[in-house]
Amino acid sequence: MRVLRTELARTGTSFRRAYSSSTGTQTTESTSTGTHTPAEPETDEPSHNRESPEPSLVIRTLQPARLTSEDLLMINLTASTSVTVSSPHADSHTPECRLSFSKLPARHGQRGWLYYHQPPSGPPLAGEVRFRITASHGPASFELGVDAVTRSGIPWCIPLPVIAMDQSYAVLRHLLTDEDRMVSRDVMREASKLSRIPERCVHAFGQPFELSMQAGTHRVTLAGKKGFGNAELRNIAVAGFETIPAAQSGEGTRHVKHMPFLGTAVCAFERSTRMDHRGQRVVVVRMLRSVESDPVRLDPSYTGPKFSRQLMPRQGKLLLTVYRGKMTAWAGDVDRRAPEGQRNPAASLSILYDNAEEYGLPR
Repeated sequence: MRVLRTELARTGTSFRRAYSSSTGTQTTESTSTGTHTPAEPETDEPSHNRESPEPSLVIRTLQPARLTSEDLLMINLTASTSVTVSSPHADSHTPECRLSFSKLPARHGQRGWLYYHQPPSGPPLAGEVRFRITASHGPASFELGVDAVTRSGIPWCIPLPVIAMDQSYAVLRHLLTDEDRMVSRDVMREASKLSRIPERCVHAFGQPFELSMQAGTHRVTLAGKKGFGNAELRNIAVAGFETIPAAQSGEGTRHVKHMPFLGTAVCAFERSTRMDHRGQRVVVVRMLRSVESDPVRLDPSYTGPKFSRQLMPRQGKLLLTVYRGKMTAWAGDVDRRAPEGQRNPAASLSILYDNAEEYGLPR
């Protein structure tokens, strides 16, 4: 059996294996690590301290049913942690990759397993690697554990398209397709077809995702049975528009969106229940909460047009937009016919309806 060796590098933190004999206990962009062409990573990984490496570790599987106490990891987060995963037997020119835990809250003594999560109410393309935190060393505790979450409360993950597209994740591809055989080569190939590497994929109504209030247009990657789609959520919480001359003479005009809010909201898609949307496939967006470390708030430097304070995103409420001078809930009609030469920016949200019919709604 080929194995994956994990070497740890510290950035003011520690990451080690806990054995069973141990007594210790103006658009949202995507994020990934490593390199890929033409897609580019959009956040930086923590730097490695290669002068003081931790002992080598072995990760044999990402399949929950095959996990043993030898696969258990202990992480202590005081700032950020990155893990270098390598396999000397992998058929790749890039035999190692780094897994960043920098988005996890700074806590000590979290132990658990890296594993591959396939949503029961989602298509194969919606799979992702997660970290399951458990209370004991035995693999029997896996089912009783909880997945590690980021500071926004969303599960930490490495989505399948990131694994498929980013050349530095070749060892994870090898493990999933050759060792555990949890992902077919056809699915892995389909996952590599996106034009850009997404931070996260959405596949279901009610699934949480982040929206930055500083973006006039939000792009969301959706995973379906037959492939991926990219939906554009335009003008959410935008106070108004303005047409001004372009910076260079002779270049015409440009459109400016006035965005009066800062912060990050955790949101979810829902089916619209409005009477005028009955019988139609129309999607709305509900704000679940603010991210505690970056709450939704008024921008103190905002100098745009006046607007109603009701436009401000609020927990538990639908996100709003200004349409023809009136404030209304943002809505994406997935079947609306776009004018000739244009496209419906919400068309890909049809994937949510298709998945609900094919796989059911999440529990």
